[in-house]
Amino acid sequence: MSGSTPIDTNATPKFYFFFDDESKGQESNIWPSGANTFVASPAEFTLVEFESRKGRREARAGSLKIAGAKSGVMDKDRIPFSSKEVRPGHYEVTPAAPLPPGEYCFIFSLGAGGTNSAMTVPIFDFSVR
Repeated sequence: MSGSTPIDTNATPKFYFFFDDESKGQESNIWPSGANTFVASPAEFTLVEFESRKGRREARAGSLKIAGAKSGVMDKDRIPFSSKEVRPGHYEVTPAAPLPPGEYCFIFSLGAGGTNSAMTVPIFDFSVR
């Protein structure tokens, strides 16, 4: 056996999300970016693919047009996924279809505090080769 590790070619990865089910609303599930924001399930996240631009990774999380501003990930940029609770507070999350090679993230679906506010949200990133 060689010393190299084979690359996993499975483009439909599984993720496990863990939430403190016993202390709903307690400090362990409150994001610093959203006062008293309780996260209870993977449904509160959006899966998106990063775009590479000038050595950076970017994901569109809003738009600004002459008619107004929208915060959050646009529907066309969302990648569908399913989740099932395997035991209280523990979820298995799987993309609905195989993911092509690229860089992705789960982004917490927290809106900005207005058009002049900076939007700070947790992002959990990963790559598919």
